[in-house]
Parts: sequence; structure tokens; C-alpha cells
Amino acid sequence: MARDPMRTRDPRLENHGERTVTAARTVALTALALGAACASPGSIGRVDQLARATGARTVLLEEHFSLYSPYDLLRTREYVELVETQRAAVFELFGVQSEEPLVLWLRLDERMGVHASITDDRMRIESVSLETHDGILGEAGDGVVVVRVAPLDVIPLPDGRTITGTFGAGMYEDTLRHELAHVAAALLGLRERAWLAEGLAHVVEWIPIEDGHLRLDPPPEALKRAARLPRETRSLEDLLDWKQHFPPSDDDGAKRILACSLTAFLVAREGVPFREALLRVAALDERRILALQGDWSEWLDAIAKASSTVP
Repeated sequence: MARDPMRTRDPRLENHGERTVTAARTVALTALALGAACASPGSIGRVDQLARATGARTVLLEEHFSLYSPYDLLRTREYVELVETQRAAVFELFGVQSEEPLVLWLRLDERMGVHASITDDRMRIESVSLETHDGILGEAGDGVVVVRVAPLDVIPLPDGRTITGTFGAGMYEDTLRHELAHVAAALLGLRERAWLAEGLAHVVEWIPIEDGHLRLDPPPEALKRAARLPRETRSLEDLLDWKQHFPPSDDDGAKRILACSLTAFLVAREGVPFREALLRVAALDERRILALQGDWSEWLDAIAKASSTVP
């Protein structure tokens, strides 16, 4: 099912968790690659056990990535083009490449999904949820990306047959771009503090980028949302000290939006292509950033004013 462009509440503007894949998951998925590289009857058996432990029904080994999917082959192929396109776009934006294939795990989250029923040849949507059980939509670390996805909804028909449905691959595009930004930043060698790590990933996720520059006119929704937050929340000192909570808190959601706005402000302020701007921003010390408190706040005020005058 396609994304609903009229949805008024987007959880992707709220509670992403810290993008760090747990050690157990990383070891399991990395072991798959190592086992395949030294293939023998015994190692293939171990690789199979690990693949089944991910809950994957389909495993696709593409040139630049391996895809572990809980769906059948036909539905999984929807994700191949999405991953290829977004991986190429994000890596080009950062000016990086990886010698090792990316490992992407589509991990089922039972709380997500669309539930429907059919009565008298009419389909009724009972519920739609983009929420995950722990508020985390994706994770990334050590060349592994995890994207939470919805299970299939099995809809019984009056004649006894069933049909299945779930969200289309495009529903997860923003989350995938966010996680790929973390991977690309690591490949670029950025030593990211929490505000910059998540702020940068959200910039890539939420803000249009054309010809290596952020497109800020008209202001993207994420920046308008940051500008609408109470002015007393615009403390650079608090933002630079921010650490993600588990599970994500309401304050984390606000901090992520502010981190996105600060990163966009600093990148745009450099006036150079995106990759060079990132390297300059990452090299800024905290004293120089704190000195921009007034400029950043005025920039957000200008966005709020521009947004209020748009009919």
C-alpha cells in the first residue's frame, strides 16, 4: 500500500531510537557473510541456521548489498530498486563507497501494519499503525542496516479464500535514507556527537537536497516544526549535551527536530557543497557552535514568520 500523503502525524518526526545495532544481531549477520566467503558443507549449514534466525523468508545477494526479507520473492523485489536507488543517492551525497556489500535486514515488528476486512465486496480499513513496539524505526552499525517493517495482513474473503497485503516498500524510504546516512557518515570518517549524528541523518531523511545543496525555500516541514517549538527549548548548551533515551522519550523527539534544524543551519551557513560542508561542521568545536545561539534562533524565527505568511 502506498504512503498516504495526507497523513497529519508522522512518527518519523518523533521517536527514532539511537541507530546502533546490538552486538548479537551484528555478529549473526556478519557471520553470514564470513561463512559464505569460506563455503563448505558445514559452513553452509551454519549460514542457513543464522539466516533462519533473522526470520528471513527471502535472501537476495546483490552486487552492493545483501537483503534479508521476511516476505516472498515477488514482494521482496520491490525493495531491491528502493535500496539500490537510495544507497547510490546517499553515498554519492557523502562522496563515499564501500568495499563490502551493505547488509540490510527487514525486521518484522508486529505492532506495525494495516488491518482490513472485506464485507459485501467492500474493503474496510480497520486500523493503520506505523508505530513500533519500542519506538525505534531503524538501526545501523558496522555495515548493517535494520529497518522495521510490518507483517502481512491476511484478509479472509466470504468464499473462503484469503488475500494478503501490507505497506509498500516506499513507505520505508525515509527510514532507509536515515540509516544509510549513518552508514555513509561512518565511511566518511565523521566523529559524530549525538546531536550531529541524528541531526545529519534527519537532514538527509527530511530535507530536499539538490545539486549538493539543501533546498530550504520553501521551508521543509521539519524546519517549520522546529520553528514552532517553544523558544525556551532552543538551548544549544542542552542540545549539545543531549543523549538518546531508551525507550525514546517525548524530549528526544523535540531534540531530534532541533538537531535537524541546527545541522541544516550550520550546513547551509557554510555555503559549499554538502560533503565539504559536513566536514567543516564536524570540525567545529563546541565554543564556536555555542556562539551561534542567537543566529540560529533568529534563523528559526525567520522560518516561523515565512511559514505564517504562506496562504
